[in-house]
Amino acid sequence: MAGSDDYYPRLLDQRRLEGSTKGLSKISPDFYTSTQQFLGELREMLEKELHTNPTSKKVEFYRSQYQRAKAHARDIMDWRMSKVATLAVQAVVVGTEPENLLPEEQMLFDKSVQELTAFRERMTPYLESHHAAPPPPVPGNATASAPSPRAPEPAPLATPPPQVVVRVLADGLPFVVSEGDTVELHKEDVVLLPEKVGKILTEAKRVEPVQWS
Repeated sequence: MAGSDDYYPRLLDQRRLEGSTKGLSKISPDFYTSTQQFLGELREMLEKELHTNPTSKKVEFYRSQYQRAKAHARDIMDWRMSKVATLAVQAVVVGTEPENLLPEEQMLFDKSVQELTAFRERMTPYLESHHAAPPPPVPGNATASAPSPRAPEPAPLATPPPQVVVRVLADGLPFVVSEGDTVELHKEDVVLLPEKVGKILTEAKRVEPVQWS
């Protein structure tokens, strides 16, 4: 892998590209392994400098670069993961084929499609065309038995509220993960929020919408 001086600008460029692209951007097939190696090298340099000369200026330089690189890599992964999830839903509903998937993302995509397909068949079997057709009508000269009571139609599934992807603008924003479980978000975190909540926080200058064009 290229040295850290070469890889960091590439990581920054990839973050800019991924954040401005609606679909998955073209990316090196070894992005995840190369990025893990790069972050490992930065951490090694930081720990070595802390051990040999903890008061040197290099310590702060390595620490700053390591933290920024981690944040950029996390943004890229989160954005791509969100896009893979959207592509999986589209593949199940309308049969679209994804592009620019990395090997690790292909496994995530295949597993997501499998789970979403199984869920759809369990929850809405009457939408699937491959289920058995109703039995043929009884001939006119045959003795027909009384029709069975018709089963009630299943209640329609509730439509989920619209959501929006936003980027946190300042540290310390509380975020409810589940009932009774709240985590604190940090600047540059990217999360999915209900549209109404996202609008309120956007107006309060706590978050900004992520635009994929």
